[in-house]
Amino acid sequence: MIISTVDGTAGVGKTALAVHWAHRVQDRFPGGVPTRARRATPATAPAAPAVAAGW
Repeated sequence: MIISTVDGTAGVGKTALAVHWAHRVQDRFPGGVPTRARRATPATAPAAPAVAAGW
């Protein structure tokens, strides 16, 4: 399994880049399920990695 990250300051287009790439390669991942990322806030704890990955 390969895991990649996209890093950068707020507002530079990280999410747009990731979504654009995901749409371009979705045919390579027939079992994949697109999801929206859930941002952690002071009122909500971050999701556990296994939950976020869908395991």
